This record gives sequence, structure tokens and C-alpha cells, in this order.
Amino acid sequence: MVPIGTATELAFTEADLARAKLIRDLIQKLGVNQEGVGVILNLLDQVHSLRRALADMLQSAHERSALPGAGSPMGQDQNHE
Repeated sequence: MVPIGTATELAFTEADLARAKLIRDLIQKLGVNQEGVGVILNLLDQVHSLRRALADMLQSAHERSALPGAGSPMGQDQNHE
């Protein structure tokens, strides 16, 4: 975590504060050791990254399906006989 602001007024982002609280809870409430905390944080980072990637893919697919001719082969309307 890297604080933002000046030397006299340091501030942390909400994400930084949530991560610090998670680390504290993992150690104090769940008894996780430092290696375990590192593994857990790494896995959480991977989960968040995968969720962002999936959301981007779904958004892209949604945008493509909204284009005229989307969903039919070669952009042709399937109502033509």
C-alpha cells in the first residue's frame, strides 16, 4: 500500500483500507500466518482480475450482439427465403 497525499497529510484509498482490514482479520481472527496471507491475497487478486476480464468479455459480446445483422451467419438476415 502506498499512501497518497503530502508528507503531512497521508491518505489511503478505500481499496487499500479494505485490504489492510482483510490482512488484519486473516491474521488476528483466523490465525493465518504471513505466508498464508500472501497466498490468499494473490488468489483474491486473481479472482478480481478474472472477474474484470469476464465482465469485459460479456460487455463486448453484448455490444456485438446489438449490431445489425449480429447473430446471423455472415451478417445476413435469416428471414429471407
